Amino acid sequence: MGMRPYRQIVLVLATAATLSLFVSLCQAEEPVADTPAVTVGNKSIMNSEVQDTMDRANVPAFRRSEAESQILQILTKRLLLEQYMEGHKLPIDEKKFERGVADLRIQLAIGKVVQDAATEEKIKAYIAEHPQFFDGTQVKVRHILILSPVSDSNADQLAAYNKLSDIAKKISDGELAFADAVKAYSDDPGSKERGGEYPAFGFLGQMDTVFTIASFTTPKGKVSPIIRTGYGWHIIEVLDITPGDGKPKSFTNSQTKKTVSPEQAASYAIRAQVENQILQDAIREYQVVNHLKGK
Repeated sequence: MGMRPYRQIVLVLATAATLSLFVSLCQAEEPVADTPAVTVGNKSIMNSEVQDTMDRANVPAFRRSEAESQILQILTKRLLLEQYMEGHKLPIDEKKFERGVADLRIQLAIGKVVQDAATEEKIKAYIAEHPQFFDGTQVKVRHILILSPVSDSNADQLAAYNKLSDIAKKISDGELAFADAVKAYSDDPGSKERGGEYPAFGFLGQMDTVFTIASFTTPKGKVSPIIRTGYGWHIIEVLDITPGDGKPKSFTNSQTKKTVSPEQAASYAIRAQVENQILQDAIREYQVVNHLKGK
């Protein structure tokens, strides 16, 4: 459930059709002096476009040199395919194009919010405030999940939340043991037969980032507040903590097998929290009605 490097770059640069619009948006704030980075046929990729793409993708300064080459390759490929499409008059599926434009608008808008939340200064502060995230600390937890997809109607989502809230209260009041609650109520088939337990894990790559943050910020022997992930509502009990050495260090993402610096990990965590919060705010602000559930 880990996050992928440059995920926003890939989303922004997903298709030639939607990216034609992206180019026009990028050119709205052209610097005074600009030069071509690459020319393909009669069109050029400007240096400002490369830099703006990195800005929109929230690439931190320490990764920009490496990212520049990758982005330039993506932009060049896009421009080659765009010119081929125009030169050969390939047809466009207008409905897919419209959906792509809608996705692009969302990514640009959300990307700006995320970019403002994950500046270099805020990333440094985040690492200083949460040293256990980045020093090799491992946690072992168990949890209870009540499934609640975002496509459920608001009433069903609230019912799921209230169900878990009642369970959490009974556990807190000593009326129900956590392990018994897992067996009776949890909707996670992967951990239910193990009493809700997961093997010990580090900060990034193995679990949903919001789930991980809650696990790492809840004291040993305590139960977290109710949190929301893409799966639904959770409460987490921290069973054990194996402390790290207190020094931020790079580590290998268990899913991508790539080395991740503390700054990258902090950026991913901040981004996940901001995106999760935006989604929760949207769920509260707008009514969702599922017309298919129960049919």
